[in-house]
Amino acid sequence: MPGIFGIVPAGDGPRQKLDADLTAMADVMRHRPYFRQDSAIVGGAAIGIIGPRVTNPEPQPQTSADGAMHCVFYGELFDPLGISRRLDIRADAATPDSQVVLRAFQKHGPDCIDSLAGAHAGFVYDTRKRTGYLFTNRLGLKGIYYTVCPNGTLIFASELKAVTAAPCFSGTMDEQGVAEFLALGYPCFDRTFINEIKYLPHGTILTFANGRVSERQYWDFPKRPKFKEHEFEAAAEEGAAILKRAIGRQATRYEGAGVFLSGGMDSRGIAVMAAQAGARLRAFSLGGLKNAEQRLAGRVARRLGLESHRLEIPGDFLCDHGAHGAWYTDGAFPVNHMHWLAHLDFIGSRTRSIFSGYLGGMLLGGLVIKVPDNDRPDLYREQVVNKFASDHYFWQHGLQPAWSQQLGDTRQASIEYVRATIGDRGRADETDRLDLCTMERRYINTGINGMIGSIADVRFPYGDYELLDFYSRVPGNWRLGSRLYKRMLTIAMPEVIDIPVVSAGTNFIETRIDVEPGQLKRRWTNARKKLFHFASCLTGGRLSIANRRTYVHYAHWYRTEPRFRQWIAELLTSQRTLDRGYYDRQGVQTLLDLQLKRGYVFDVIARMISFEFWNRYFIDQDTPAARPDVVSPQGEQVDVMRVQ
Repeated sequence: MPGIFGIVPAGDGPRQKLDADLTAMADVMRHRPYFRQDSAIVGGAAIGIIGPRVTNPEPQPQTSADGAMHCVFYGELFDPLGISRRLDIRADAATPDSQVVLRAFQKHGPDCIDSLAGAHAGFVYDTRKRTGYLFTNRLGLKGIYYTVCPNGTLIFASELKAVTAAPCFSGTMDEQGVAEFLALGYPCFDRTFINEIKYLPHGTILTFANGRVSERQYWDFPKRPKFKEHEFEAAAEEGAAILKRAIGRQATRYEGAGVFLSGGMDSRGIAVMAAQAGARLRAFSLGGLKNAEQRLAGRVARRLGLESHRLEIPGDFLCDHGAHGAWYTDGAFPVNHMHWLAHLDFIGSRTRSIFSGYLGGMLLGGLVIKVPDNDRPDLYREQVVNKFASDHYFWQHGLQPAWSQQLGDTRQASIEYVRATIGDRGRADETDRLDLCTMERRYINTGINGMIGSIADVRFPYGDYELLDFYSRVPGNWRLGSRLYKRMLTIAMPEVIDIPVVSAGTNFIETRIDVEPGQLKRRWTNARKKLFHFASCLTGGRLSIANRRTYVHYAHWYRTEPRFRQWIAELLTSQRTLDRGYYDRQGVQTLLDLQLKRGYVFDVIARMISFEFWNRYFIDQDTPAARPDVVSPQGEQVDVMRVQ
């Protein structure tokens, strides 16, 4: 994703070399020619920012009045005037967020960090102390990668490839990170694919001085004081009001924003409550006319009078866009989750600020562990471990035997580490905490910010600190089955409560789509599935019917799009790929045959595709090319990445 980047030597270095190294980092983060870049060398540190810059239009780095402190800041503060009042610093409506942050550090030092409520990442450098502070917000909604070279130089950036692009960097593959990715779909905690590069954890500030770094986690999911059971309705009323304030504050701060509107509740909540606050968002929805997500999103958009765009996903879109999707996401995000790739250029030509409803379901509902929340840690630890350690055994089938065994051993080490990190917050709360360190980190930063951030600033209303503080007072068992979230939304958005919901494993508001089917209907549905699988196997996978309930149909596309099948086969069984020694030709073919006949191993295939792209970009040093065929919101011609 676009964002901040920098190089901070432990001592004095040649200014010309610093400038060249900083340029090399910026070049790989320039995903669109309309990106604005600001950079400077201040007190021996080279720092900069690059991106669409809708939420950060001010020149950066910002410098203090005495010239001693400098700040680069990417993202936004949720309530900058309120923060300024609480920290007793001077600011008005025209003061840039980066200047508010700089003044906060001037007056309070790094102790101010938890007061800077927002979705952001930043770096503040004190030239007098030759000390730098690298930080992210409570939930880590803007990811930061960093490394300290053997000579004591700190390198940091919002993209992994920008760190590796610095000429002074050298690194080696982290097999444990690779094992976690192939088995689970994401590297866990602060791990990446490269041993020497770490991911700054959520709610953490890093201090760099004299060639050394120290991390301090200033926020984590608290052991929460409980509402009493009879206070449930009052809590729901309070939560609904906080949610409306959180969305309204952000929706009215910048004009011309967009929202990815699905058939679920989180994006619907943003659209409705933004409309209640007087904002008018552009809505973008994926899927075909017979798709349930698309139909329901269309009904919400029409009800609210939103400018709405229906975007069809081509069955072979990965053939044309998968390579640059892997480039945007540092090769660490499985390609089967890149649903928006085919339409990024269209969306980027209409808006450069996108609201994401992500984290709404996680923080306030959506948990699928249907057991009491007050068990002792020793009784629920293994259930939490199993949620994060479970995987499809097919992940090892396409690998060379020696590599498969090696990764299996390193993955077991990851499981033991997860087991050791589980605390005593309670099952539901501990599951959310670990989600944020693993799965949510993948979707937020390598996924949403990496992919959507390549065309627009991404914004997260559900990360509002006032909402987080409310969440910290909520008993975990209120959230099981989205009991509290369902009630909050019923109170907050009565305008669309009658429109059905497509939910991912959780019933938000009971409708005819979410109501559990009767026994006879379940038996008939299961019988049809078995009959279809039997017929599909008999025909060698040539029989295929798309699932109209969801907007992605990888099994259907794989059967019906010869170009798609050929692209995958050529990528995974090419001599270039096999010569790396990771994949086994016969094993890969077995996976592809299973996908054709039964259609349930594409998660594994997608991870293998992404890992091969990672090797091409980070080991072979390939880069996608560019083609000028897209018009930006200002009307100028812009470039997009092209598959090679």
